[in-house]
Amino acid sequence: MSNRPVTKIARKGFDARYCSDRELSFSSEWKTPKIFKQTSSSWTNTLGYVPMFMGFRQLNEDVPFTALMSSEEILGGYNTSCFTHANPTYIDSPDFYDGVVIDLNGDLYINPFHGYNWTDENEFAVLFLDSIYGDIPTTYPLKSGGVYLLGKGDIDVRTAFPADNSIDSRFDTLKIFKTGTLELEVPEKTFMESESYKTYTAEVEHNLGYAPMFLPQASVGWILNMQLEDTSFVVNDELGLLPGSRAGIDEAPVLDVYVDSNKLYLRLWRFAYSFGERYYNAVTITLYYTIFYNKINEELDLISG
Repeated sequence: MSNRPVTKIARKGFDARYCSDRELSFSSEWKTPKIFKQTSSSWTNTLGYVPMFMGFRQLNEDVPFTALMSSEEILGGYNTSCFTHANPTYIDSPDFYDGVVIDLNGDLYINPFHGYNWTDENEFAVLFLDSIYGDIPTTYPLKSGGVYLLGKGDIDVRTAFPADNSIDSRFDTLKIFKTGTLELEVPEKTFMESESYKTYTAEVEHNLGYAPMFLPQASVGWILNMQLEDTSFVVNDELGLLPGSRAGIDEAPVLDVYVDSNKLYLRLWRFAYSFGERYYNAVTITLYYTIFYNKINEELDLISG
């Protein structure tokens, strides 16, 4: 045991003094990411450094299954209760990009994704106290009012910047609802020439009644390259796949990961050739997921005032 004061809570059946971290439900030695803002609006940075962030898209009935820019689009079957990650970006010139973007000054820009005849319902950003770039302050003003602070045992929680504290009731945190493995078992299939596309879906219920935040940061409309289009793989290992500007006959399969008010979905689209038969192997697509209690489209500001 450490000589520093530490708070530990063990899972049922374990002794917090001797068990491994895996068998704990909480330890004050763990760092907890702290959410200070959730918003669907652009924001001018007031922190003095560039904060960590996540982005989400709110979809609707007009959104196609991938980010096609042409007039020939296949609807994704979404509605306004459907959300997916927006693959947030940290770049120099955000005016040219859709989605959830932070520039080199830490300013947030939100512009819904759009195509030829569709626009996302909205985009949402989740901002954390942790830094992407720049030094965080060493102190933070403790305002009047009730607050619960719990540190790691080696700092003064009353004056330290709260990003390193285990618990700080002034901010929100990611609260885990459910973790698990979602497997999409896709059978072998031979498409006849110009045959219509086919979709395959696996889903897990959460039944929270709203769209919750989830990980990994997967999105909809991911184009599966030649290494992935006909083989089993783990989605978590392929984060960063990009949406395509073309999809359909003669094109690569497309993968979707999204959530609505009741379920988390993993969906694959397969397409035929226009010049002959197209054969696909039987494959398994695996997603290791975490669903949080946090609501995606909540407006939250915990640093103003």
